[in-house]
Amino acid sequence: MLSLLFIAFIGGFLTIAAPCILAVLPIILGSTIGHQSKFRPIAIVVGLTLSFTGFGILFTYVTNLFGISSETLRTVALLFLAIFGLALIFPGVFEKVIFELQQFAKKLLPTKDPAIKSSGETLKEKGVMDGFLVGASLGLVWVPCAGPILGAILTLAVTQADLGKTVLLMLFYSLGAGIPMLTIAYGGNLVINKLKFLKQRGEQIKKLSGIVLLVGVAFIALGLDVKIQTALYSVFPQFTKFEEKLLQQTSGELGSQKSAEQNSPAQTNVSSEAGNIPLLEPTQKAPELTGNQGWVNSEPLKLSDLKGKVVIIDFWTYSCINCIRTLPYISTWHKTYKDEGLVIIGVHTPEFPFEKDLNNVKKAIKDYGIEYPVVQDNEFKTWLAYDNHYWPAKYIIDKNGFIRYTHFGEGQYEETEKVIRQLLAEGKASSTMPEEKSSSVQADNVDFRKIETRETYIGYEREEAQGNKEAIIADKEQTFKEPAQIETDMFYLVGKWIVGPDSAKLSAKNGKIIINYKASQANLVMNGNGKTLKARVLLDGKLIAPGIRGADVAADGTVTIKDAKLYSLVDTKDQYERHTLTLEFSDSGVEAFAFTFG
Repeated sequence: MLSLLFIAFIGGFLTIAAPCILAVLPIILGSTIGHQSKFRPIAIVVGLTLSFTGFGILFTYVTNLFGISSETLRTVALLFLAIFGLALIFPGVFEKVIFELQQFAKKLLPTKDPAIKSSGETLKEKGVMDGFLVGASLGLVWVPCAGPILGAILTLAVTQADLGKTVLLMLFYSLGAGIPMLTIAYGGNLVINKLKFLKQRGEQIKKLSGIVLLVGVAFIALGLDVKIQTALYSVFPQFTKFEEKLLQQTSGELGSQKSAEQNSPAQTNVSSEAGNIPLLEPTQKAPELTGNQGWVNSEPLKLSDLKGKVVIIDFWTYSCINCIRTLPYISTWHKTYKDEGLVIIGVHTPEFPFEKDLNNVKKAIKDYGIEYPVVQDNEFKTWLAYDNHYWPAKYIIDKNGFIRYTHFGEGQYEETEKVIRQLLAEGKASSTMPEEKSSSVQADNVDFRKIETRETYIGYEREEAQGNKEAIIADKEQTFKEPAQIETDMFYLVGKWIVGPDSAKLSAKNGKIIINYKASQANLVMNGNGKTLKARVLLDGKLIAPGIRGADVAADGTVTIKDAKLYSLVDTKDQYERHTLTLEFSDSGVEAFAFTFG
């Protein structure tokens, strides 16, 4: 538990480095400078911490139970912040409203204490109180912005039986975010107090801070904070990677918190047309889709609006070979059962940075002929809400919104189709279903027992199979020599490469990638980075022969690399053999991410 609390605190602290601070920073400064109470910054941070904790947990329960979106809650918080901004610009009007409300409250709840406080005390009290309210509103704005680490902790809020531990986690996260904000707030006051010409213009500064507050609200309301956040993540990928490392640790810790009962959900046998299929009991409500960054083939959908439909949530990513092989089946189910009440939603949760680009995703969707709705999940928020760990993964939801069946990885297509048919037939006196189609789908059949080489990552953060003698110098150009001997299931870089966290990029002409593997298919995820590049494909030292060329290899034995995607290089059909694959590049610029095998 202590390690998880530490991760929560660091995750909160990292929030202050997230790009969305650019929208909130003016609000923090504008709400603290020029005020008389020295305790106002503390009130703001206390309000933020308590709001962050309370609304964070409430947010998850409310969105899951009632389908209220994070955008609705953000809108409410922005309205509160706008009111505070107007109060700073027009204090006289605000004071009159407060006075009338106080008089009304006194009539309802008469007080025995007639003492009148001095105006200075009243001003200080007001500064502390509305500072607390600003912090509370800011906490509500921050919840949807805080990122995937908070998402993992919020997931625990609805899965953890011990509510006390959940509250403690949220408090540590909130404190991690609040402490640097407190520094920023006091820093703003310190600057004002040190500069006399500013101190003498307190009233003007208050009004200016109100204007800044309203500008910040407009900035967030227009979605400009999200656009800047996305842009800066591509400029500073190391921050994203550090966050993802913490996310992996958090997910592991959360998994270790689960009870045996949660890991083994209750099942029951339900009848189907071809026997009994084990289904989950209708006890787990499907989490709402959240934190999405764009929809393809559909307007935004909510599970709460799909009651009466059977829904499949399919987690995938477009460069994953295992996901790609499932797509013909999913598309067939969509075409066969969409008129019977089936809705398929592909949740595209990216593995590599280029998969976060919605334009890349749209192109892949068109290339694969996907017609069902797909939603982008760049921040892993829906992924975490489902506590998912795999690509691909399918969650089948019944007409009442309960998860009744799950499947991870490839295979079991006929069983999955039977579950779809069973759930579609639930509640109907009689139904005429189309014929089952899974057995007729033309797709690659892979015998995983015969594949000996696992997915092989090339970037230094997940690399476990690089055979070069040269030690990797992270993010720096270095020269790799061609080895005299190639070891099994290892890959080698040759030439001048820059090895990054996710990939290796050829920085000079004439480079190679070599790998020894055993499988029937070999693929490599690559990106041309704006160029159209070619590579010769050699198998066991010879130009790859006709008949075993992958789908992306031309008749001259070369592969053309342009878009960021998975490239099919070798296909020996049902022959699972050991080979040495070599790609020879004559031009610089190619970026290689991961080998996958089938």
